[in-house]
Amino acid sequence: IYTSMMSYDESTIGIGEELSEAFFNMSPNPSFGYVKISHDYNDARLSIIDVSGKIVYQQKRYQNNAQIDLHGLNNGIYLVQLQSDNHIKTKKLMIK
Repeated sequence: IYTSMMSYDESTIGIGEELSEAFFNMSPNPSFGYVKISHDYNDARLSIIDVSGKIVYQQKRYQNNAQIDLHGLNNGIYLVQLQSDNHIKTKKLMIK
C-alpha cells in the first residue's frame, strides 16, 4: 500500500505552484483605498487581478512595503499575486 502526505496553503492558488516559505503579507485587508504589501522576495512582480481575470494593476519591480493607491478600482474582491523567479503566491484582497 502506497500513501502520500500532501500539504497545502489556502492562501496560495494555482496549478503547479510549489509551496514555499516565502513571506507575503498585505494590510489593511479590507482596503479603503490604499494597501501595503510586505514580502521577502527578490525582484518581486506584483499583479492585482479582478474576478473576471483581468489584470487591473501591475508593477514589475515592487518595493517592499510601498503603498499602493487603489482608489481607481471598484469595490469588490481582487486577487493579489506576488511573483519572483522562484515563488508565486496569490491572496485575496477586498476593496471597500
